[in-house]
Amino acid sequence: QKYERRQKIASVMLSTARTEEDHSNIEYWSFVLRAVVDLGVEGMSDEEDGPACAEPVKYTLSPTFRHFDFENLFDRVDETRSTEVTLFDQSGRGRLRRIRTAKTVTRDPTKPLPPSFFHPEYLNRLENDSPLLGQPDFEVSR
Repeated sequence: QKYERRQKIASVMLSTARTEEDHSNIEYWSFVLRAVVDLGVEGMSDEEDGPACAEPVKYTLSPTFRHFDFENLFDRVDETRSTEVTLFDQSGRGRLRRIRTAKTVTRDPTKPLPPSFFHPEYLNRLENDSPLLGQPDFEVSR
């Protein structure tokens, strides 16, 4: 669900940037879309229900292999639906507040990724000839 939502947001924003001929946003949303697709479902964080209290929350747990910079990137992607109200339907159930935790979920990617996508500690454990290491250059999709 999170994977599909982020993929849709990036696709809509990329299409809008292309229509508006906004080259910086074309580059940005191309990167976001490629990152989401390349990371796949296994690259998205998991969530746990928070304690039953006045405000229900979800705690996010990042995959151990994913670079920590993706946290802020995906926060921005997730906020896009509420900031771009003319592009995204605002009906439906409200989102629960997410709280990032230091807890992680242990899993490996299922396909090769650029080295920059890996958490530094995870990357240090990989062998140079690991099948999980993809090409170091990450081209912007056109």
